[in-house]
Amino acid sequence: MLRRWSRRILVFLLILFIGIPTSITVFHFGRTAFYLFSSSEVRLEEFCPALPPIASTDIVLQSRALPRSEYWRVALAMPPVPDASAYIIEIMCYDPHQRIVMRNSRGNTHQVEICFECLKMRYDSPWIGGIPLIWQRTLRSLFEHYGMRERSAEEYSKLRRAHN
Repeated sequence: MLRRWSRRILVFLLILFIGIPTSITVFHFGRTAFYLFSSSEVRLEEFCPALPPIASTDIVLQSRALPRSEYWRVALAMPPVPDASAYIIEIMCYDPHQRIVMRNSRGNTHQVEICFECLKMRYDSPWIGGIPLIWQRTLRSLFEHYGMRERSAEEYSKLRRAHN
């Protein structure tokens, strides 16, 4: 009896902490691949989010339009891999400074915002979740490849003040 309950608890924990995050990771990979395939423009941006009432629009610090021949880099930065990240952990800072913007020929835009400081991301919705464990390294590498390294919070504060 105890052994049966132990197995059930183990299966429940595996589903909760590995199955669900892996499903979400695979889902986001699929969405990204679909949007990349149908995009006419893909940009990587480093930005300072708008802070109402001071600013009504984000301050874009750097923007790199990727040639179509390099869209694969974005797909490889978000691979469909097993994951055990914490999608349900409380939001810490969430002050994103990097994003991937995908626009199709009809003008529809999809974007992924990333906060490397608290390791959270937002994908086309108000819902904020954890960056999958492997994506933390691959997404950083993607942005660093295009010269958009993560800066310190102090640097972003100075840049935001300089633009206001």
